[in-house]
Amino acid sequence: MELKFLTYLRRRKPEVPLVVDASSDFSSKPICWDNVGVLFACASKNIGHPGTAVTVIRKDLLGNPSSLCPGVLDWTKNIEGENLWNTIATFNVEVVGHVMDWIKENGGVKEMENRSVYKSNLIYKVIDESGGFYSTNGVEIDARSRMNVPFNVAGGDEALTNKFLIDAWEKHNIVGLRTLTPFGVGEYLRASLYHGVEMNQATALAEYMHAFAKANR
Repeated sequence: MELKFLTYLRRRKPEVPLVVDASSDFSSKPICWDNVGVLFACASKNIGHPGTAVTVIRKDLLGNPSSLCPGVLDWTKNIEGENLWNTIATFNVEVVGHVMDWIKENGGVKEMENRSVYKSNLIYKVIDESGGFYSTNGVEIDARSRMNVPFNVAGGDEALTNKFLIDAWEKHNIVGLRTLTPFGVGEYLRASLYHGVEMNQATALAEYMHAFAKANR
């Protein structure tokens, strides 16, 4: 779930504190904090690299941990220890600090949102105007992710998909479109558009997708 759905969930269950995994789009748009109990986000998407997570906890939820909860995961212990209950990954935290400075210097969260909208719209426009050569995963338009754009090539045609990936790499230096999971590879490729992907790079991908579709229909 991306952060834009928080308002909808708050209206449905206002009495239930929300626990939100905001890893995908944390720092890419303003957050409506009403009724959010816990929000966490791994740093490796938009604010750092693997090995660090940001956690925001509402104060009234502290002080009553499960007896089975280990200390390293006990939010109350960590807060009482000023986040030094255990040895933190200092380099990782330093990197997050630098990224936060970069976000602030480049217009803050609002500008990150503007960039995310611009980049994702570029790719979705190519998909929607391809006449079916590309298709996405069928979610409603207002529910589409701004951070990860899934799409297939010619209905998942294996030969054309492989050609698309090879040409992307060999001719345009575009990589990372196919995600390998423990379950293998799926039908959909994925264009990840986190903060580290600049707008001109999203433009280059959109232009390549358009040209490839034109040449291989």
